[in-house]
Amino acid sequence: MNIFFSSSVGEAKFIHHGSTRGRSVKDYASHQLGPWNGEVGTGAVFSAVFAGAGLCSWNGDAGPRIRSQNFSLERIVLMRWLLHWILNAVALLVVSHFIQGFEISGFWSALLAVVVIGFFNATLGLFLKFITLPLGILSFGLFFLVINAIILWFSSKFVPGFAVTSFKAAFLGALALAFIHMLFGFLKGRRSDI
Repeated sequence: MNIFFSSSVGEAKFIHHGSTRGRSVKDYASHQLGPWNGEVGTGAVFSAVFAGAGLCSWNGDAGPRIRSQNFSLERIVLMRWLLHWILNAVALLVVSHFIQGFEISGFWSALLAVVVIGFFNATLGLFLKFITLPLGILSFGLFFLVINAIILWFSSKFVPGFAVTSFKAAFLGALALAFIHMLFGFLKGRRSDI
């Protein structure tokens, strides 16, 4: 099936085969769009892609439609980021109830702890994991739990209301958090399959 789009900036010809239902815009754009002829502005091309994927109607005016799509995507990304932040704080609170020596005074301390742990994990943790990569490979990744325990212990020194009293508590906390994050990943994967 040939689809022709035209606008004030030019004309584009998109060739696609089959249905676009159930596919993402990225998948549609990378696998389904064939060659196009003519000079078209970037906004018009993306509008045509969104229209071809069935995400919006395309009337030749690329500006408002694309801005509303980007706003929706930004809003979704922000909501997911907030959800991950809150779920990680809840995970820390759950771990603090079950692990002796892993203590968090309240929800606000847990939210702050998630930010600090994330910062140290992205900087110091990444560096330590890179340095100890051969040891991590030899231990089938179990040594990375030791690094996560170090990050938890180190982060507790910077967050008021968050205390890790021993390395054993830090290691058990890292193990419990890894298990909880694995459960979150499993549930997220099952939800996307539905």
